[in-house]
Amino acid sequence: MKSKQQKSEDLAYGKDMIGGAQSVVFVDFNKTSSNDLNTLRRTLSQADASMKVIKKTLLGLITKEKEIPVDVSAFEGQVGTIVSQRELTEPAHIVSQLINEKGGGTSLAFLGGYDVASARAYDAQEMVRIGNLPARDVLLAQLVGMIAAPLRSFLYVLGQVGESKGGEAPLREEVKDSEPPTDSSKESGEKSEEVREVPAQEEESSGKKEEELVQEKKQEETPAQE
Repeated sequence: MKSKQQKSEDLAYGKDMIGGAQSVVFVDFNKTSSNDLNTLRRTLSQADASMKVIKKTLLGLITKEKEIPVDVSAFEGQVGTIVSQRELTEPAHIVSQLINEKGGGTSLAFLGGYDVASARAYDAQEMVRIGNLPARDVLLAQLVGMIAAPLRSFLYVLGQVGESKGGEAPLREEVKDSEPPTDSSKESGEKSEEVREVPAQEEESSGKKEEELVQEKKQEETPAQE
């Protein structure tokens, strides 16, 4: 049995531990094997988290002083308290990953959780759903992909518009404009000029015929007068 001084030290340690955390996860580890616990602790240490076993009476005092709305006395057996310097999804994902890997071969289970930033407590079922979410890095990668997809489509459309305006099609039009006229166009131009000249030639021939007729009449009238 711990002395009063030891209990005071544990209480002070628990306050400092939970007071400096960003998230807290409570787990049931009573029938969990030592190998699974070692794996859990090792994985948590890589994510700026750790698991401590604090007596429920002391844990209840700590949560009450820190105003964490979790009824620790309702948990059966000993409680594993996981404190993390990261968001709640990080330690929850680690616990959930170990449970899923064992496929029912471990008795490790969620009891509850608390997020310091939002000052919100979560029950066991909510922690299961949070733990099954993808890891933070995966979520960020998915978010970047969702944002980048429409941007890539937009850039592709801009590229197609740029090619249609400054690509091969306008060059073909310029070549067509600079091509010399074909023989058919020359022939049509010559024919049009001939058609325009025909009326002038007819007028000259008709004027000459009239003058010739006038002179013939004059010649016919001259002998008669003599």
